[in-house]
Amino acid sequence: IVAILVSSFVYKYQTWIVSMFTTDEKVFEGCEKIWMNVCIYNVLLNVFCISRGILSALGLQWRTAAVMFAVMWLTTIPAIVWFCVLRGGGFYLMWKMIPSSYVVLIAGLFMCFITADWQAVGDGIRTRSEKTEMIDTTAVSVNRKKQLPDEETHIYEELRAYTG
Repeated sequence: IVAILVSSFVYKYQTWIVSMFTTDEKVFEGCEKIWMNVCIYNVLLNVFCISRGILSALGLQWRTAAVMFAVMWLTTIPAIVWFCVLRGGGFYLMWKMIPSSYVVLIAGLFMCFITADWQAVGDGIRTRSEKTEMIDTTAVSVNRKKQLPDEETHIYEELRAYTG
């Protein structure tokens, strides 16, 4: 809902927003041609980010990656290069294609939700939770919980041990 409100605001106040950066009429005309597609893209990008975040939190990041690779790298980018660069469709055609590709991408992510084995996802979450609890309960030393190093500290300590 926030993305729709922000994009509506951006769409309604296009002239004011563009005038903050330029007074060139050609820029205003160019923005007019793509503005609706940019606003639609903003909404779709928010839906994509939320969907991707939920899928990653559920441990389905490989499915997400496969959908993103197929839609963006195997179809959208080659299509943009073919139609917009090689065939001369240009910048404006690209901004018509981008929202459409995000609709397909979001549909693919929703298919990840629909086709997920929710029993296996739940089992995986429970297993990871149990492992975390085991680490927390066994990492006790002298009446206090031993802190596990973060990645940066671990890398620094490994580097220091390696360099002597």
